[in-house]
Amino acid sequence: TSLTEPDSKTIREMMIVSPDRRYLSIPQFTKWANNIEQLKDEATWAHIFENLYKLSNHFKLIQHQYKIFTMIATSRYMRYKMKIENSHECPHCLTGTTENLQHIYLDCPITHNFYKGIEHFIKEKIDREFISSKFYQLSVSHQNAAINYIYLVANWYVGRKFQYGKKLYWDEFYKYLKIMQVGEKAAITVVFQEILTT
Repeated sequence: TSLTEPDSKTIREMMIVSPDRRYLSIPQFTKWANNIEQLKDEATWAHIFENLYKLSNHFKLIQHQYKIFTMIATSRYMRYKMKIENSHECPHCLTGTTENLQHIYLDCPITHNFYKGIEHFIKEKIDREFISSKFYQLSVSHQNAAINYIYLVANWYVGRKFQYGKKLYWDEFYKYLKIMQVGEKAAITVVFQEILTT
């Protein structure tokens, strides 16, 4: 870890201890802000982290989302730097395309097509007026808790599949969405009980 990019523990301490949290002083958050305009606002980041741990009872979903924000979730580029992988390139894309977190969640055509399916599902099952955006996808901070939950599970699923160099399949994601209902908050399971059976 370099001096300019603090590790996850340092970031967590900065966020918890500091009474005046300045998220955009942390390089990882600035990188996301450079990709998504809405994330250039300190108050938006504060809102995201105030609500993150309320989204689900499943800690692995929350933990993975936190790792995305702090850019310590795994990617081929990270594993290449650690000498675990022989290449930093995305196996789904043209030669020379680096598979980092920005590529996985924002730029990869494979991911883009998958999230288009998520958008269709949300419009069909939850909100016909829903307007998708990379901001809602990445920040899981929509005003509708069910939409946030779908993106939370989707982000975890995408990360898991990319870790093993596998393709994304809607039926498989749908299966995980159902599995994750076990032990979930009642407010979530009530909403999805009807959605996942129709």
